[in-house]
Amino acid sequence: MTRNKFKKKLLLKYKNENLITLFKWRNDKDTRIFSLNPSKVTFEEHKIWLNKKTKYKKNKIYIYYISNHPVGMCAILKKKNFFYLNYSIEKNYRNKSLSKEMLKLFFKKIRNSFYKNKIYAIVLLKNKKSLKILSDLNFRAVSKNKKFTKMKLNFSF
Repeated sequence: MTRNKFKKKLLLKYKNENLITLFKWRNDKDTRIFSLNPSKVTFEEHKIWLNKKTKYKKNKIYIYYISNHPVGMCAILKKKNFFYLNYSIEKNYRNKSLSKEMLKLFFKKIRNSFYKNKIYAIVLLKNKKSLKILSDLNFRAVSKNKKFTKMKLNFSF
């Protein structure tokens, strides 16, 4: 039996103390490559955006911790008439299946809420890892163009 090298995993609601961490993750080079908006953002832009998103009560932003260390974030954010998924894993924790694990915890937390059947992800076609993770989590493509696909979550867990 192999031991999981990661201990004590928690998914907690965003707090302002996470602002700088999320800013660093947002401007990470690899994160920006696979983002719909690949531009660097200033700290002030990030702060304003995050304050706006956290004021709307239906938006949910969570931080994923392993042994009290933040390693990822996931969020459901309102956009027009639907909610979209936003998530990221800190660069030193990528390629360890943590995104899928984090998102499963997140969806279990919100599955009984009003989000049911209204969660979408917009993913660049070149982001093969996210496309695979989301497909494994029961997201299905609903539209596509040359650059990205829009996927809808079909809750099953």
